[in-house]
Amino acid sequence: MKKVALFASMILIATSVRAQLPGLSVMPDEGGAFTGGMGVAVVDNQTYFAIHLQPELALGKFGVGLNVNLLYNTKTGHIRSKDWDQSYDYLRLIRYVRYAHKGDPFYVRVGALDAARLGHGFLVNYYSNSPSYDDRKIGVALDADFGSFGFESFANNVARAEVLGGRVYWRPLRATVGLPIIKNFELGATYVTDTDPDGNRKTDDGVSAFGLDAGLPLINGSVVRSMLYYDYGKIVDYGSGQAAGIGVDFRFPGGLAMMSARFERRWLGKEFEPNFFNAFYEVDRYTKTGFGGYRKVDLLPTITEETKGYFGELYGR
Repeated sequence: MKKVALFASMILIATSVRAQLPGLSVMPDEGGAFTGGMGVAVVDNQTYFAIHLQPELALGKFGVGLNVNLLYNTKTGHIRSKDWDQSYDYLRLIRYVRYAHKGDPFYVRVGALDAARLGHGFLVNYYSNSPSYDDRKIGVALDADFGSFGFESFANNVARAEVLGGRVYWRPLRATVGLPIIKNFELGATYVTDTDPDGNRKTDDGVSAFGLDAGLPLINGSVVRSMLYYDYGKIVDYGSGQAAGIGVDFRFPGGLAMMSARFERRWLGKEFEPNFFNAFYEVDRYTKTGFGGYRKVDLLPTITEETKGYFGELYGR
């Protein structure tokens, strides 16, 4: 099946609100959303009305994300049957399977990673391993919080892990200080790498970054969460940057709605881009040209000035 055109796309059901300074924000990798779109598609010289739905079916802590693409023929009044004539077509309905949510004591998700994040997002911020329907990968995200310490991790593709990262954190005051806020102070370290941006194992073109952070949760409830934080990030062989700020999350009971905001001060050095591994990284990691191609990291030398400023972000669903 070859789609010649797809246009007039628009978002259905789920409405998100985002306002920010430079950068990108998408809904966090939480699950529970029902999003979709519709438009017109031309397949094999036949015009169809296209309906795209991405619901999640949840039962307790478990959730299954679906990816439903329907092509409706307005002349015959039928759904295009060739899209559903093989067992593999039904397997492709499943986008991901998850247990719990990001931020819970134990969290795992297998399949599409819509908005993977490590720490406060200074290096890995809402990374997506499946930029399009036809370029989907089976990734994995695994987090565990043991109280005094814990970790966050992800890999973009279990079959051929190329983009992968992890963060470990430690709460040094948890066992010695009885104060409810101070005892949750945490220190973290992050490492993330793309071992093969151009997809050619014969080339040595890997990209790596590491970071250090500190955070102090002010409120850690089921409805409201708030944290003061500091981040330092370094892209290996390139520049570094720092940020300090505050973040607030609001979760309504039953996962009916969510709103999140953060505001921070940034000090960014030459050849450094915050949120380097972001929602568009899979698209931008390597760009082919008529003379070969270039990696996203190859553009960092064009950042020739240090910058200082404020960054704000607001999103909801």
